Amino acid sequence: MKRTFKHSIQKFGFGAASFGLAVSVLFPSAAFANSSLESSTNLVNNVQSQSVTPHNYAGVLKGSAPVSVIVELTNKPVSVYENEAKTSSLRSSVSLQRSKIISEHKSFISSAQKIDADIGFEYSEIFNGYSITLPANQVNKLLELSGVAAVYPNDEVHALADSVEVATLPVTPSYSDSGNLIGADKLHDLGYTGEGVQVAVVDTGIDKNHPLLKDNYKGGYDAYDQDDDPSETPPDANFPPKAGNPYETSHGTHVAGTILDVAPEVDLYAYRVLGPYGSGPTAVVIAGIEKAVADGADIINLSLGSDVNQSYSANSIAIDNAIKSGVNVVVAAGNAGPDVGTLGEPAGSQLALSVGASTTPVNTPFFDFGEVKKIPGTLATYSPDLVDNTAGSKIVYAGLGSPSDYTNLDVKDKVVLVERGGLSFGDKSLNAKAAGAKLVLIANNAAGEITPTLGTPGNYIPTYGITQADGQKIKAQLAAAKDIISYYIGLEVNQLANFSSMGPGMPDYLIKPDVVAPGVNINSTIPSWNEDYEHAFGLKSGTSMATPHVVGAVALLLSENSDLKPNEIKALLMNNADSIFNRDGDPYSLYQQGAGLINLEKSATARSIAKVGESLISGLPGTVEIPYYTGSLSFGLLPKGASVTKSVYVEDFKENGSTYTLSTEWLTEAPGEDISINIAPSTVTSGTDQYAQFTLNVSDTAKEGAYEGILFLTSDTETLRLPFNALVGDQFNLAPVNQLSFESPQISPNGDERSDDTTFTFSVNEELDGISFVTSPIDDPATVLGEVYSIDEKVYRGVYEIPNWDGTLTDLETSAKSTLADGHYYITPVLPNGQLLEKQRIEFTIDTEKPLVSGITLEEYEREAPTDPGAAQISGFIDDDLMAHYISATNPIGNWFTVYAEGKHYDGNTYKFGGVIANNGAFSIDVPVNEGLNEYKIYVVDKIGNGADDDDYTQRLLYSTGDGIFNVTPSLSAATIDVGRPVTVDLGYSVTDEVYGVYGASFAVIYDDSLETPAIQPSVQLATYQEENFSGVPLTEFSQTYDLEDGRKLTQYTVNLSGGAYHGSGSLAQITFKPSITGKYDLELYDVQIWNDATTSTIPSGLRTVSVTVNTPETPKPTPTPTPTPTPTPTPTPSSDSYVPTATSAPASGIALISGKLVETADPAGGKPSAVFNILDTALANSIQKAKDKKSVLDLSDVSFNKYSQVVITLTPAQAEQLKKSENVLRLNGSGFNILIPAATLPDFINSNGLILTISLTDAGNTAVLAGSSAAINIGSSILTIKNGWTTGKPIILQLHLKASSLHDARKTAAYVELKDHKWSYLQPGSISKEGILQFNVTGDGSYSAASRKISFKDIGTHWAQTDIEILASHGIIAGKGADGSFKPADTLNQAELLTLFDRLLGKGDTWSTRIKESGSRDVLTREEAALIIAKALGADLTVAKTPLSFKDADSIAAEVRNAVAYAVTKGYLKGVTADSFNPQGTLTRAQAATILSRVLEDLRSSNNI
Repeated sequence: MKRTFKHSIQKFGFGAASFGLAVSVLFPSAAFANSSLESSTNLVNNVQSQSVTPHNYAGVLKGSAPVSVIVELTNKPVSVYENEAKTSSLRSSVSLQRSKIISEHKSFISSAQKIDADIGFEYSEIFNGYSITLPANQVNKLLELSGVAAVYPNDEVHALADSVEVATLPVTPSYSDSGNLIGADKLHDLGYTGEGVQVAVVDTGIDKNHPLLKDNYKGGYDAYDQDDDPSETPPDANFPPKAGNPYETSHGTHVAGTILDVAPEVDLYAYRVLGPYGSGPTAVVIAGIEKAVADGADIINLSLGSDVNQSYSANSIAIDNAIKSGVNVVVAAGNAGPDVGTLGEPAGSQLALSVGASTTPVNTPFFDFGEVKKIPGTLATYSPDLVDNTAGSKIVYAGLGSPSDYTNLDVKDKVVLVERGGLSFGDKSLNAKAAGAKLVLIANNAAGEITPTLGTPGNYIPTYGITQADGQKIKAQLAAAKDIISYYIGLEVNQLANFSSMGPGMPDYLIKPDVVAPGVNINSTIPSWNEDYEHAFGLKSGTSMATPHVVGAVALLLSENSDLKPNEIKALLMNNADSIFNRDGDPYSLYQQGAGLINLEKSATARSIAKVGESLISGLPGTVEIPYYTGSLSFGLLPKGASVTKSVYVEDFKENGSTYTLSTEWLTEAPGEDISINIAPSTVTSGTDQYAQFTLNVSDTAKEGAYEGILFLTSDTETLRLPFNALVGDQFNLAPVNQLSFESPQISPNGDERSDDTTFTFSVNEELDGISFVTSPIDDPATVLGEVYSIDEKVYRGVYEIPNWDGTLTDLETSAKSTLADGHYYITPVLPNGQLLEKQRIEFTIDTEKPLVSGITLEEYEREAPTDPGAAQISGFIDDDLMAHYISATNPIGNWFTVYAEGKHYDGNTYKFGGVIANNGAFSIDVPVNEGLNEYKIYVVDKIGNGADDDDYTQRLLYSTGDGIFNVTPSLSAATIDVGRPVTVDLGYSVTDEVYGVYGASFAVIYDDSLETPAIQPSVQLATYQEENFSGVPLTEFSQTYDLEDGRKLTQYTVNLSGGAYHGSGSLAQITFKPSITGKYDLELYDVQIWNDATTSTIPSGLRTVSVTVNTPETPKPTPTPTPTPTPTPTPTPSSDSYVPTATSAPASGIALISGKLVETADPAGGKPSAVFNILDTALANSIQKAKDKKSVLDLSDVSFNKYSQVVITLTPAQAEQLKKSENVLRLNGSGFNILIPAATLPDFINSNGLILTISLTDAGNTAVLAGSSAAINIGSSILTIKNGWTTGKPIILQLHLKASSLHDARKTAAYVELKDHKWSYLQPGSISKEGILQFNVTGDGSYSAASRKISFKDIGTHWAQTDIEILASHGIIAGKGADGSFKPADTLNQAELLTLFDRLLGKGDTWSTRIKESGSRDVLTREEAALIIAKALGADLTVAKTPLSFKDADSIAAEVRNAVAYAVTKGYLKGVTADSFNPQGTLTRAQAATILSRVLEDLRSSNNI
């Protein structure tokens, strides 16, 4: 079946074009004029000390810190020379070659020691050189030493397996049947056993006492520890798992068992090169390969590698040389699939046999839902199989599958669909079972397949994983009321494992892997740590598990055909492999499966071997191309118009003189005239000098794409296969520099020797005149902060490594050195011409601070009996840390943080007690409680070790079963007060042992929301100590008030000394309330903490709440007075609190103004006079008659409001009725203000006396005090006071003219309202016109003004988003993070945070305490998710298609949010990360969110929509 090449090669990271293969790939050459490799070795046997230009792949380094590198010398290694000499006419002496190397080594050691080099491993068999350690700034000087060919980095490599260990099978020779999938059973029946073949497992070691291994184990070496015992690394309780990998190892033992399953009688040797956690340096791996070759290995198993895809590395050279010395080397391809280009080094070795992974048999259910058919499910590990009574059941969607998702949801005897994320797969299955479901389907939350693991064996219901796309299809069917499930079971086998790494091998676009073999759920031997081997078996998956199948296959073939050479075995297996196909019946790409699944039966009975002539290129200038044979035709990347020829040979294997006819078949769509193939001659006879020339021609107009096919060689008895491929087009060009990676992309350069630096690796794909790397913030990628590294000399193809980078930057202009501040960054390569390769940039993080933690409390468990030992739970919450940026459903919080408490056990010894962390950051730690005083140190440590130092604990917590060290006792100034009188809570404390001083405290107070925010005065004792020791420096204080969902408020307060500690008892603070309503008020203190060198004492239970009763003050009885003599009644004197005038039709006298007459009344006390302004009938009638846009305007501009204490505006009942009937807005235009009363509100302003509105206008000072604090605000207008008494809540509109000074800071200016204590509270942003008028709504009497508040944070001084952050902070929309005055602009944003910010912006009732309880609240937002929140918050209509998006990655935006993204982009709220890229899966930082909200705020204010 034909197929289209479905995988995007562009995922290589290809960039600007450079075609570097040229004529070096043209064949045939003279070297391949004969049909055997032996005849060609004469051409290269004497290539010893070529004129090589030495090169440094370890980078030009600075500083004197020691680094480890591998040095290659020029002479040919002994084993390579010896093997080539066997067929050489020169017959040079091997002993002479060894003498040359000894002399070369002596000379090198003598020179190297002069530059302070410490010699490590010495290599001479398959690699000529040394591993050495020397100062970083001396590395480049190695190139000046005689005999040096190249310097390579000493990369870290690791075992390649995805372990899911299950001990289920007894000790028996038939523990696995996966070898049958490659035909091992057929060869066993023919007597093939592998007897006499020596196999070397170069890996993590071996359990040589395992019953199924001990008889075959013959010896080995531990290169990692350099001793003779290659045992696996045993468990050690002092070393917890790291990055998900256990300290102990089992990988090599598992590999060895699989080899014996296929070839049961091989001689097994083990070479330990990987230590704890399954990792080790390249230098040790080469040492292990050296020793294996020296010990006489026939085959080497290498189930290890790194993430770099590069054929030119020290490991690859060692492997190629081992093969040239006559040893078969089989290498795992890697587990980074399924994407293109994920092959890992050293699987790119040109001569090695590289192996991908195929699946073992599995019964796969295919589900049908309504119109959606054949949705495959992947059985979760530890899940029972599907039961027969599932068909015909209903399916129900249950969100993330948490217990709350099943509230009011009937799932009994039904199938449940849940989504990945939020909680573990095991919890999802158990929750569904508890709710009564019979089957649970878990949909992935990202593209690709999912294989859930339920964690540990348990009582689960059948649990299957499905893709995200299939989950969305099912939800669509549910929405259409199609909710009945049906299914059938299909046996699936020999498909590509979804983790198997994909080629091509870079930088030459080689077909890699070469073959595939079973690698999924392979059962094999694992170590026993207690000598009980009854269940010493386990399942593992990985290309590591596929590789030993091929090693066993090679051993079977060698045991019966010992003269087969490595290139012949490789070609033999590839010639007879079977293509594997996906579920749709299409063959996988050659870059996925190579030649296909090996077939031992066909290979063992083959008559001939077909192979292709190629050239091995070292990559170094001055070296020659070395011819070799392989089993595929890799044409690599070809330009249009190219014509390339390769030679195809057929060797005798079991029969002489067979004739083969050559033909081709395309696997991809037939190219027509774009690609043509010429084969001459079209037949070839084995065992002769005859060969065929396979020429591939690319037309000048060829369509760009990937072309794949098979060359068939068919005789009367068999068909041999040679896969071929070519890439055409600039889209496949490799960037000159790519594959940037960090050993760890998170570092903490704070000198604690934990993750202080990292190793930076990159791959160069063409010769360059130099290269540099620069860094920029993730939230501002266009701003280059400085240079990370540069090379100002020729660089050649290969892998480069820069060790020990600690965040140091070089300024591009001044060359000054600096260290990056904490944050998330990009590193980007720069070519010599200044071009930034932006598509190759990668992320990294600098984080030197321990996690921010809050709410640490201890609660003792109730004891069943008084004699029972005590226990307690310490709990808290991880509020913030830069590592939170990386948390995802596939990389949960437990991979990034560890919590534990250090304390004494019942035996009196100190231990560390581990805790658990929930997905929302809440953690708990169970600890023992001893009688008396208990002291615990609580540690919260991020992945890179911040918080792990002995003195870097998050808190020390003291807990006493008797009297505590600190006793905190709140007391009230009065238990009963009158309305309007203050009451103070004094938070006093006493110290029972004055060795414990106090340097700070933190607490929260919870109170009824009818109370105003309290005034908090800091501790007198702390304030006095601060002044005495830090004169002129105020205490560090922080306070923040929050609305709780139960209708109460919480005010949090923190105070710190600048240093030292106050010793003695005292008061932490005084909290003063001023109730304005009668009643009983409970004032609850919460989370009270006293600090001394991070010591904490919690408030004793029973003392947390104090109560105050507020009464109405008694009215004193009036003193009788004589009846006065009647006198004429004077004009009433208005009072700001009590005066309510009576409206009249028109005054008899007064000052005539535009809209009425003004009657003044003097103040008897000598203050400002008051006035009554009566509207004229003619003025009102005229305003109604001339109304525009239904607005009746009364001009009050000639009323001097500032002259009067108040002016009472009056309309008679008749006038008010006339105005109401007009249904117009009443607009009062004064000097400096306007008042608009909407027609809907007007009736509420009218009573039996007409419409009466009292107005005051005063010019206050430039500043006022902000409510709830002592902070100042800048007054930006006159203060407008209005009084009418309407209480319906319907709004009127006020407009205030801003002062000129406020116009300079208009974006921070908002409406404020004065409180009874004459402090000012933020009201709303309002809108500001271009004329400088602030407009806002009010719903009651009060005094209002325009004002602005200046707020900043210590970490945004030069930040690009400083202005936006400060604007939002001035409006109270955003706040700092933590108590140190930081904003943390680079921190990521979660769902609850963004929703809360919009709630504040739009004045909604929802608060953080509500939002944080919603599903997915703590999930870090992607950019497309943020767009959806923006659109929904602003009421956008998402049912209507928006303007099409022009971003190149528009197709990667989820369909359900595309309209939301279009809305946010069109409105200008969200922009692309570049001009043509939106990056929908990118995350948002707090700074980016501030910019977005600032744009929204500005838009709403300008359109009067706020």
